[in-house]
Formats: sequence, structure tokens, C-alpha cells
Amino acid sequence: MKNIFLDSSNDCLSSHPITVQKKTAFLKKLTPIWLPYVVIGLLPFSPTISNAKTQDEQNQNTTIQAKSNSSRPMTLDMVYRSALEQTSTEMESQNRIEQSKLNVQIAKGRMLPTIDLNGRHIHQDPEAASRLNRSSNQDDVTSAELTISQPLFRGHQLRAGLAIAENFVNMASSERDQLRMSLYADVASLFYEIKLAEAEYVNLKNSSDLTLDRMNELEKRTKIGKSRRGEWLSARSQKAVIDSQLSGVQGQVQKKREELSLIAGVPNDIPLEAPVLNFESTDLAIYLSKIEEHPEIKSLNMQVNSADQEVAIAKGERLPTLDATGNYYLYRTGTLEGQTTWDLSLNISFPLFDGFINANEIQIAKINEQYIKLKLRQRKLAIQRQIEATFKEILTAKKQIYLLQQALRTTEANYKEQLKDYKNSLVTNLEVLQALNTFQETKRTLDRTKLQTELAVFNLKLMTFTIPN
Repeated sequence: MKNIFLDSSNDCLSSHPITVQKKTAFLKKLTPIWLPYVVIGLLPFSPTISNAKTQDEQNQNTTIQAKSNSSRPMTLDMVYRSALEQTSTEMESQNRIEQSKLNVQIAKGRMLPTIDLNGRHIHQDPEAASRLNRSSNQDDVTSAELTISQPLFRGHQLRAGLAIAENFVNMASSERDQLRMSLYADVASLFYEIKLAEAEYVNLKNSSDLTLDRMNELEKRTKIGKSRRGEWLSARSQKAVIDSQLSGVQGQVQKKREELSLIAGVPNDIPLEAPVLNFESTDLAIYLSKIEEHPEIKSLNMQVNSADQEVAIAKGERLPTLDATGNYYLYRTGTLEGQTTWDLSLNISFPLFDGFINANEIQIAKINEQYIKLKLRQRKLAIQRQIEATFKEILTAKKQIYLLQQALRTTEANYKEQLKDYKNSLVTNLEVLQALNTFQETKRTLDRTKLQTELAVFNLKLMTFTIPN
């Protein structure tokens, strides 16, 4: 006679029919005895249990909500702004801009008149004074006057100097934008590397789970003699390889997140949300027309303008200078005492020969201007080629994404069909694993291509300075 056993299912009795009848009769006799105690024992505690369960659920919901708020995803723009606050180059750039603005005020000040208060006391030789029939009380001469000087013409040097100072303000602003753009590109590259590694981890995890399901099925089939143990070992070896890849990708994600935390000061475990960047136009000319908005090109244009002004300053050394000077005498003693209270003079100077110094300075300024113009043309061409290459890369990637999406549907359908055929002993386990690998590799390639395309679109917008904010 079989042993009687109880389990948690509804069919809790399993034994010989005679034993079941005896057990059923025993339970019927026992029911009037223990049922009241069970009911009486449960009633007082039912509300308490219900309230405790409700309170636990509320606490659990509160914890989940707090965790959700604390782990709010960060967008690329948020990470960049955090990195901008961490870097010291932003403050240095702002200081250079302020210094350039002060230099503009200095250049303007050189075009304004200057006012000085001058005083003199002259002691003359008494014998010379006597020969000039001067009295002894005129041997000492004292004077005090206000002097105002106004530069009238300096060979266009003052205006050129002001233009150079204003160019330096624009150059400092362009250099700041260039540093920001470089920082944004570094943050975006690291951001998408993390997203790519995380997507790779998810796909490998799915492959590992599907391979594990395959192992479990093969184990069941091996026990009943429908599969060989070698087939299970094939699936097991594949899962071991995938798990090793998972470990490597996990370490890569951790390393990249630590680098991002170092640059931007964000937590290592913060979720990252990739921005939605649409590829609006397929007309390359629209992007090429915005090369002039690139900070580096704007800075080089300002440098060319400044070099041209440097040539003008060097040529201005050959031209005459004209200044006006006025004096107002506050106090005078001596022969001129009480005769004049003010005077005005015009001073003109013609440079005749300076040992060929100015000619060499002009030549140096022209060589520097030619060098900067050449550098500007080279950078424009380099940025143009970079935009064209990125543009073609995006168009090619979009076509590849479309084809990969079709391939993904096909490989998934093939994998499911191979599973059905294997159950009917129409294909081997090796063919099933090969279909699984093809399906998962297509999924990984699709996700990788999508993220790389998003990064390419971001770089294209960044190079043409059309990125939001």
C-alpha cells in the first residue's frame, strides 16, 4: 500500500482507494472539532494582517517612487551642462573675453585727448641775467599750467589698433565656443559609447537566456532519449562563451561610466537617455553653407582681419603724425609774467629714414597675413571634407538600418522555424544554435548601427553649429 502524502495543490491526497476512504472518514469526524477554533483564531487577526499588508505595500510603493525620483534619467544636454560646470576652461575663456573688452577701452582711450597739470621752477645764472638787464629778483622762474594734447593723425594706426582690439574680443568668444564644442563632442562620444555597451550587454543577456532555455530543453530531451548529451554540451559551451562576453562588456560599461563621472561629475549608476536627433535634410549644400558658423572658422577670419590691420599699422609708420597741444598757464613769474595766459601749437613730424626697419616690419606683417589666410583655407577644406564624409556615412547607415530591420525579421522567423523543425526531428541542434546566433548577431548589429548613426547625426549638427542649445 502506497504512503499517503499531502501537498499544496488541491489534489492533496494520493493513495490506495481504501486508504483514501478511511482518510476521508477521519477528516469528516475531525472537522467539527478543529473548524471553530480555526475560525475563532483567524477572525481577530484578519484586520491586522490586512492592515499590515496594506502598510507594507504603501511603504514599498514609496520606496520605489523615491528610488525612481533619485534615478531620474539624464539626457546628453544635462550631462554636458554638468561637465561645463566641472571644467576650469570656461572661467579662463570668460576671463580672456573680459580682458579683450578692456583692451578695446584702452584702444579707444588712445584716440581721446590727454590733460596734464605741469609745474616748473627754473633757476638762472645771475651773470647771464645781468647781461640781459634783468633784475636779481628775476633769476628764478616758476610756472604752472594745464596742458591738453590731442592726436589728430597717426597714419591710421589708432583706428587699426581699435579694430584689432575688437577682433580679439570676437576671437576670444569664438575660442570659448570652440572649447565648448570640443567638450560637447568628448561628452557625446563617451555618452554613446556607454549606450552602445549597455545595448550590447542587453543583447548578450538575451542570447544567454535563450541559450539557457535551449539547454533546459535539451536536458529534458536527453533524459527521454530524444537528444544526445553532446548537443547539450554544445549549447553549454556557447553559453559559457556568451557569459564571458557579458563579463567583458560589463567591465567596459563600468570603465566608461567612471570616465564620464570624472568629466561631468555625474553618478556612476545614473540612467542615460539618448536625445532624439532627426536628420532633417538630405541636401548636403545646406550643411556646407554653415561652415562659416563654425567657431574655428570664425576665429580664423578674425585673425585674418587682425593681420590685415597689422599691415596697415606697419605702413602707417611711413606717414607723418599730427598732434595739437594747448597750454593754460595758472601761474607764471619772470619775463612772461602777466603777458600770456594760454597758447596752442600744432606739431607735425615726417619720418625720413629709419634704417629700413619699417620696410622689414611691413614684410613680416604681410607674411603673417598670408600664413593665416592659408591656414583658413586649409581648415575650411578639412571641415568641408569632414561634413561630406559624415553626411555620406549617415545616408549609408540609414540604408543599412532599413536592410538590417528586414534581416532581423527574417532571422527571427528562421530561428522560430528551426525550433519547430527540431521538435519534429527535421534539423539538428547545431542548425538551431546557428539560427539563434544569426538572429542575435543581427539584433546586435542593428542596435550598434542605430547608435553609431545617432552619434554621426550629432557630430554633423555640432560641426555646423546647429545643435540645440
